Amino acid sequence: MNKSNGELIVSIYAKKMYYVSIKCGGGKTHLIIKTINANPSKHYLVVVPSKQLQSQYYNSLGFGLIMNHETHENLLESTSNELIQRNERVLFITDKMFYRIQPQLLKQWCVFVDDCVDYFGFQSDVIDSSDELFKGALLPAYLYANVFNITSISDDENYVNVTLNNDVRSDVLVRIKQRYERFQYYHQIVINSTAFSDDNCRRLFIIGYYDLEQYVNNGVEIVYFANAFESTLIYKKYSHLFEEYNHDLVPNDTNNQRLTVKYFAKNNALSSTRLKAERDKTNNMMSRIGEYINANENVPVLWTCNEAYKRYWNITGEYITPCQRGMNHLQHHTVAACMVSMKVDDAMSKHIEAVLGHTYEDMVHQYEYEAINQFVYRTNLRNYQSNSGVTLYVFDKNQAYSIEGAGSYEYIDVGVDAVLNRAGRPASELPAKLRNASRKWVRTKERTMIDITKYVKKMADKYSLDEAQKTLLLDKLKEGA
Repeated sequence: MNKSNGELIVSIYAKKMYYVSIKCGGGKTHLIIKTINANPSKHYLVVVPSKQLQSQYYNSLGFGLIMNHETHENLLESTSNELIQRNERVLFITDKMFYRIQPQLLKQWCVFVDDCVDYFGFQSDVIDSSDELFKGALLPAYLYANVFNITSISDDENYVNVTLNNDVRSDVLVRIKQRYERFQYYHQIVINSTAFSDDNCRRLFIIGYYDLEQYVNNGVEIVYFANAFESTLIYKKYSHLFEEYNHDLVPNDTNNQRLTVKYFAKNNALSSTRLKAERDKTNNMMSRIGEYINANENVPVLWTCNEAYKRYWNITGEYITPCQRGMNHLQHHTVAACMVSMKVDDAMSKHIEAVLGHTYEDMVHQYEYEAINQFVYRTNLRNYQSNSGVTLYVFDKNQAYSIEGAGSYEYIDVGVDAVLNRAGRPASELPAKLRNASRKWVRTKERTMIDITKYVKKMADKYSLDEAQKTLLLDKLKEGA
């Protein structure tokens, strides 16, 4: 990778992709626009995660073509035609469309991928022959064998590589296939092999991912831009394909010092299990935190949370959805609250680690901690010329300290912090009372997976179980069923 007057000049002969790692608001957009303007003979494909960012780039550059489902019918075909005909010098597309394009069509384009670091998706389903969908007619393993085409056995024989069967006929098969149609756009789909070979298999785990090797093999000029790119899952998976671009951007390492991070829990993390357990309680933890923030802040708060729980937090201010990237129009906010839990189910995370090599901690870092970092950088913190103090509220201590270099970190006690487990007790151990009751429950009569799933949900709410405990209870009940 070479540089000239701060512009990007890539070499496809190195058989590498490149990346620019710089903090939010650090000048990535400016570098991309400067490079495009300095090279009028080249064609550029700018890939972003949202329609809003397409418009933001277009307005900053002043020319180009925005391509999404609102601007074009038959979007994949339209995009492919534009790449072939090269009528426009700059195209703006989203990352979902980018990965659907045949790499051969990109050879005459330089691709800039801005703040798009997700490269895989996943889903888990309980398999139960008493499910209304199956109507008890056929074993689930048989049905899945007809919904998916097995193409090969993975390196780990516990998994198979599959494609979706586009020739399914029956209503039942069509309805099952519809559950997984979003995976058809991934380059590779992997499923636990027992879903096809074991009639007693109780769960299906499906993972779809993009194969970046094919872009390198096709000589595509491609540069990824992101905050802390070396910590992203896409880099951890494909680090051997990447080379850092030695850019001229100068990071501001002192900007976070004007940030105060406040949190409400030292001993436990926010989880979907706890959110569910709290929502029906009077004076629940969400309302207590929301009331504290409203009472102690006299300016509108920029805030977000898991959308299903929006009404429980009841924070006064401007709400935006989680996982915001790149947006510039919220910089007037100096107080923000990010009350999110974006952790992967414990059982699903084990399969992701087996297939893609990512640990649970790696996934928490990208899905939760990076989302918080991106969120706070929608505020005035994004304005590097400002000296205003910024306050960020998060739920727990780990979330707070995931924002490095803040001016201060403050614990606030509003009575929502769980008591630590006693020394020596495994975090995933089940309470004795629950173990005894569950052992009796599962043995009193024959239980279906629907019965077991409902029971686990009920007990999780009653005992405030974490994800590891829920999985442990589910496994023990399945063994006894």
